[in-house]
Amino acid sequence: MSQEREKRLEQLEREKHMIEKALLLRRLKGSVVWEKVSCGKHCCKKCGGINRVHGPYPYLHFYDASCEWKVRKRYLGKSFDLTLLTCPKTELEERLQQIQAEEREILRTTKRKGVKL
Repeated sequence: MSQEREKRLEQLEREKHMIEKALLLRRLKGSVVWEKVSCGKHCCKKCGGINRVHGPYPYLHFYDASCEWKVRKRYLGKSFDLTLLTCPKTELEERLQQIQAEEREILRTTKRKGVKL
């Protein structure tokens, strides 16, 4: 498979993962909170493992019904696109279908040419 096809497939896979994560997080119906954290490493020159100086990083805070409605949080990731949480669900699902169709087409054309994956 050519390098440009491999790069495109990797790019599509990352975008698909982000959209799937956004669809999952939207069901939790929480709020995005930016938090500073400590790394927990005693040898860290910045925080000493205690002070919260790293970040800020985005977390989704939500209520968990399975744990007596306690507030839980989930790390979103440095590269997570926060606009995906406000984008309409139908747009995300349509884009996911487009990505899957493009991936199938790339793989189909690769197999037609007789290239081993």
